[in-house]
Amino acid sequence: MDGFDTYKTYLALKTHFNSQSYDYRKYNGKTGAKLESFIKRKDRFYFSRISNKYKEEVENYFIANFLEEPKGWVGNFNENNYKEWKKRNESLSYVIEQDIKSLCKSAGDFDELFIPIDGQHPIIIKEYISKRVSHETMATLDSILNYTKILNEKVNDVVVYPKYENVIKKYKSLISTNLVEQKIKILKIVKDYYES
Repeated sequence: MDGFDTYKTYLALKTHFNSQSYDYRKYNGKTGAKLESFIKRKDRFYFSRISNKYKEEVENYFIANFLEEPKGWVGNFNENNYKEWKKRNESLSYVIEQDIKSLCKSAGDFDELFIPIDGQHPIIIKEYISKRVSHETMATLDSILNYTKILNEKVNDVVVYPKYENVIKKYKSLISTNLVEQKIKILKIVKDYYES
């Protein structure tokens, strides 16, 4: 992968995280990027450097950074976001399990996590904003429960919540986990916690 290919991946993922209609997986990362546009960019050297350093991990590097800064500029992206993302994804089942256990401790019952009171953020969103729940857990739970659809109607916040909701929805199509397996594990954790 060269600098221009890296730029195309960056552009496709940036569009994915910032557009309602574009889906990176659905369109296989294709964009209308032109070599002429790339050559005119003053920041093109970043793409060559990222290409040389991350090689086949370029896509993951960008995903990790767009999760933290969806409107991000390549010059602000950093290795720490990628390392944290990689660490979470290498032990994804464990991360989700720990997050679910932590969430259970935050509410009297599991459903309470998703209930906004007087239009305010529900517990699960507060925990996510506070970075006590991972992107992966939020995306997995939304894939299983589709809770963001309900929260869109009930949360009054039009500034903070939409930003986080967009990241959750956009990450769902990029995360790779066995949803059936995760659903069974989550149900067992919730059942064991609230029945003990």
